[in-house]
Amino acid sequence: MSLRWLLAVTLTLFALVHALPPDKRDTNPELQPPQEDAPIFLGLISRLKSKTAKFRPPWKYDYDPSAGEGSIIWLIDSGFDTNTPEYKSWSPEPRWIIVKKYLPDDTLNKDDPDGHGTCSGSLISSPKYGVSKKASLVIVKAPIVSAPEITRHHVSHLKATLWAVVDDLKSVLRYRPDLKGKLFVNFSAGMSTEEAENVSKRDMSSIKKAFEEIDSMAMIYTTTGNRNPKQRRRDKREGTHSPFSSETMYLERWRDDLPHTTFVASADINGRRSAVSIPPSPGTRHLWAVAQDIKCAPLSGQKSSDHTSGTSLAAPQAVGLAAYAVGLPHKPFSLPDPQENFDGYVAELQDVLESSSWKLPPSMWMNKNQPEVPVISNRFCEGVDGESSGKCGC
Repeated sequence: MSLRWLLAVTLTLFALVHALPPDKRDTNPELQPPQEDAPIFLGLISRLKSKTAKFRPPWKYDYDPSAGEGSIIWLIDSGFDTNTPEYKSWSPEPRWIIVKKYLPDDTLNKDDPDGHGTCSGSLISSPKYGVSKKASLVIVKAPIVSAPEITRHHVSHLKATLWAVVDDLKSVLRYRPDLKGKLFVNFSAGMSTEEAENVSKRDMSSIKKAFEEIDSMAMIYTTTGNRNPKQRRRDKREGTHSPFSSETMYLERWRDDLPHTTFVASADINGRRSAVSIPPSPGTRHLWAVAQDIKCAPLSGQKSSDHTSGTSLAAPQAVGLAAYAVGLPHKPFSLPDPQENFDGYVAELQDVLESSSWKLPPSMWMNKNQPEVPVISNRFCEGVDGESSGKCGC
C-alpha cells in the first residue's frame, strides 16, 4: 500500500510540474544553485523586483553559472592579502602587476599593506563576496596614499603603474582582439584637492593621458568619491550644503575625456543615497550600488565588519555586474560588435545596467533625509514589479 501511495504522489507531482508554463519551470539542468547566506548587497542585486517580495535574512544570491566567465578585470588598488580564505579559494588565481622600479624590496610582495584592495577587490569576483565569480582578475598593486603623505616618489610610482596597465591591455588585445568589450578596469581610489596641489602639471598630464589610453581599450568603473567628513559635520551643524566638487577630486575632473568610464555612487541598504557618497555630476555615465554598512573580505586574522562603507565598495560591484552581463551565454539583450563600434557597445551596455536598476521598496528604517536612488540588479529583464524593462527580449 505504501509503495502504491508513493508512486501515486510521484506521478501527481510530475504532472503538476509539467502543467506549469515553461517560464515557471526550471528548464536549465545546469542552473547555478543560489549562494546561501550571502552578503546583503548580493541578495539585493539578485532580488526579485516585486514590491511584495519578502526580503529578510538569510540572504541568497541567484546568479547565472557563467558569472563573468571570459571577462578580465584589472583592479588598480593597494594589492590583495593572499593569506585570506577568499584568495586561497580563488579560481582562476589572479594575475599580478607590480612595478618594481619605485618600490623598496620589502614592498614587492603579493600582499596588501592597507586592506583597501582586499576589501574592494573581493566584491568583484571572490567566491564569497564577488558579483562576477568567474571573471579573471588582474591585481595591480598601486600606491594608495592620502595627503599629506603623497610625495613625488608616490606620483612617479602611480604614473609607472598606470602605464604598465596600458601596456598590459595593449598586449592582451594584440593577441586576443576578440576580447574587446570584455576588458574592464576598477579604480576605487582618488585624489583629494589637497593631494592634487602636490602634483605637478606635467605629472598630472601624464596620469590623465594614461587613463585616456586605458579608457580607449577597456571600460573603467570608478567612484564618484566620498564627502569630506569634517565638511559634512560642519554642514550639519550650520545647516549649510557645500558643493561636492570642492571636497574630493576623482576621475570626474576628466569625465569629458573618458567616454567609456562609469562613475559609481553609494546607496544604503534601503535604496537611499549614502550620506558619505558624492552624487554623480549631471550628464555623467553613472550607476548606484549598495555600499553602506556592508561586508567585504578582511585582512587575514581580522573579522569582517558589518559597517564598512564608501564609494570604494560601490564601483567593484558595478564592474563585476558589467562583466557578468557581457559574459552571459544567452543574453536577453543585444549589444553592437565592440570591435566595430566600441562607443555604441559601451552605451548599450550602460542602458542595460541602468534599465535593470530599481528603487527598493519602502522601509520603516530608511533615512528619508536622503533621496531614493535606483540600485544595480542582475535581473536584466525585469522592471519594477517584475515587468519587462524594455531593454530585453523577454
